[in-house]
Amino acid sequence: MPAQLSWYLENRVLLMINYGEVADQDLFDLDQTIIDYLDNCTVPLVHTIIDHRKGMNSPSVKGLTKLRWPKHPKVGWMIMIGMKNPLQRFVVAVSTSFFKTRMRMFNSMDEALNFLNDVDSTLPPLRDGTLTKAS
Repeated sequence: MPAQLSWYLENRVLLMINYGEVADQDLFDLDQTIIDYLDNCTVPLVHTIIDHRKGMNSPSVKGLTKLRWPKHPKVGWMIMIGMKNPLQRFVVAVSTSFFKTRMRMFNSMDEALNFLNDVDSTLPPLRDGTLTKAS
């Protein structure tokens, strides 16, 4: 599967890693799974890190706007890392403005984790060495 989903920090931060070509259908297939993750959390906001460093493309704007999970009331910050292509960055920016979500783009996981710790004081230190999922 071109996208893999897991907890970076249980019930607080989701991690989606994109590999190779990511088609609209790949994201549609994950849509309900992400909603289930969010529905089962007891915290008010769950942040999502989307690691695109190994991704080759971005899905279409039309496909992204059909997703249901970005409209979920528990969606916190969406953090995109590793998206270097200007056109892909534009597509993501357009789709996040459609959803009115909080989104930032970073080049590295360290930058993303530092940002989340800065904006959400309820999170434990994400770079303290005890969390090892991110690379």
